[in-house]
Amino acid sequence: MKKRWRFAVMFFLCTVLLPGVLFAQAGRQGQRPASCLRPTCAPVEKLGLSEERRNSIDRIEKHYSDQILGLRNELMSKRFELQSVFRNPQADEQQVRARAREVAEIHNRWQAMMIDYQLEIRDILTPEQLMLWCASTDSCFIKGWSKEP
Repeated sequence: MKKRWRFAVMFFLCTVLLPGVLFAQAGRQGQRPASCLRPTCAPVEKLGLSEERRNSIDRIEKHYSDQILGLRNELMSKRFELQSVFRNPQADEQQVRARAREVAEIHNRWQAMMIDYQLEIRDILTPEQLMLWCASTDSCFIKGWSKEP
């Protein structure tokens, strides 16, 4: 009888407490500490851009967001394939390494595209705006902006 009671208590604790702990950690993933950014750092939306500059940035963001989304989807697919090969007992080391290289290549293309995006935005900003801008290359900012799959 004591074993059933212990099992019931453990089951209750796992089903009630564990999800709360897991979801609490997941909720913090996209956040960044305020201490990571300079006090004067501002996103593009708060730089006081002219209508013409804002439209140019909107076009750049639209162009890159479509491409970045495509690469993120491709990266996620390749990561699933890599995971599948890792779990396949018939797969040899060469197959695993080939899939891993594909994942790395897509990830590198994705990072290069992020830099290209920022360089184009940088070309539009005035020197004063550039000094205030929070570029996503800031070490703490990049984790929240990229949200890698």
